[in-house]
Amino acid sequence: NGYTGEAVGVPLKGHKYPVACIAFSPDGSTIASGSDDNTIRLWDPSNGEMETELEDMHDPVVLPPISTIFSENGSASHVRYVATPKHGPIDETSQMGGQHGSAAEDSVLSVAFSPNGQTLAFSSGSAFGGGKDSTVWLRSTRNPMEIGRALLGHQGAVNSIAFSPDGGTLVSGSWDNTIRLWSVASLTERIPPMRGHEEAVSVVAFSPDGRTIASGSDDRTIRLWDAKTGQPRITPMTTHSDWVRSVTFSPDGAIIASGSEDKTVLLWDAATGHLRELKPLKHNASVTALSITPDVRTLAAASWDPKILLWDLRDTSTYIMELDRHLGPVFGVEFVTDNMVLSCSDDSCLLLWDLRKPNQCVAAFYAPLPLKCLHYHNTSVAAGDENGTVQILEIPWMLEQTADGPSSGMF
Repeated sequence: NGYTGEAVGVPLKGHKYPVACIAFSPDGSTIASGSDDNTIRLWDPSNGEMETELEDMHDPVVLPPISTIFSENGSASHVRYVATPKHGPIDETSQMGGQHGSAAEDSVLSVAFSPNGQTLAFSSGSAFGGGKDSTVWLRSTRNPMEIGRALLGHQGAVNSIAFSPDGGTLVSGSWDNTIRLWSVASLTERIPPMRGHEEAVSVVAFSPDGRTIASGSDDRTIRLWDAKTGQPRITPMTTHSDWVRSVTFSPDGAIIASGSEDKTVLLWDAATGHLRELKPLKHNASVTALSITPDVRTLAAASWDPKILLWDLRDTSTYIMELDRHLGPVFGVEFVTDNMVLSCSDDSCLLLWDLRKPNQCVAAFYAPLPLKCLHYHNTSVAAGDENGTVQILEIPWMLEQTADGPSSGMF
């Protein structure tokens, strides 16, 4: 039961090895399951009996399309998931030179909706550079049966991805110290890799006009790049004293905010790269994620401590609010409106906050595993967990469940 978490019916038994993916048919009358035993089985959910077994798959069935977890009256539900691949190189002739990450080993490090919401991009690997996956995956959010498309080229875990404002280009930053620009249509690189960072690229972001890319790195610098040519726009910004973990542009493109392991947030002039505020915004632990309201008045900064601090960008002398309901490090934060903000944490919680109600979340949903990143688009939110799975749900549904009862829904 999607609301209570209680088991419905009998277990579907028959696979000899772990089940890697599962999906309902559009009318809800059949369940399909794929397994490491190289079979796909079709089940009748009304009685739990197996209808058909498709054998002789050459490899374990491990790369499902975006799949509906719950089915109600034959319609797609508000909660979906996407799983990363588990085994073997997808293309032995690719530049990747390794295998895709195991869902047991790799976390989802970054997730992003395209501007039109029709494509979901995500990457997985180890936040500390390990793991086997160096791939960026693209999936359709409208066609549940479409196979994922892979962007191959990085030689290390891909820490961060972002779509251009027009949705035609994806930028990725990797543990291999490079930044790459990809054509979403052709799945090829638009220009040669952007090189200059001396250590892992931890975060990348497009400016609102799509002309500039900002990158942050373990080399403690922030760099600005021409999105068309890949050339540096200015000299590196070097004030942080430790790894840069987050970078974001303000919606008007005038400000760049950066967060670091040095427990500070710095505000920069996006045109010149000069500091706008000489005094850093201080936290008690590493700053992991940043977001700025559409009206460019408020900055949210998430941290390991585990808190979210809200700052008035017109007067940064002190923070204006503290959100401290998470029980583990906060890895994602994003404004939905000027008054609503989403956050995800290592405590496995995705929280929706109403800033008109100090330190009060209006919806809380719990994933099976710790959450490492999130991205919001229109009414949908995608959150990646440490097991290589992306959870997708609708915010109106979140609010509806909260209004109907306790905030205890599970992805």
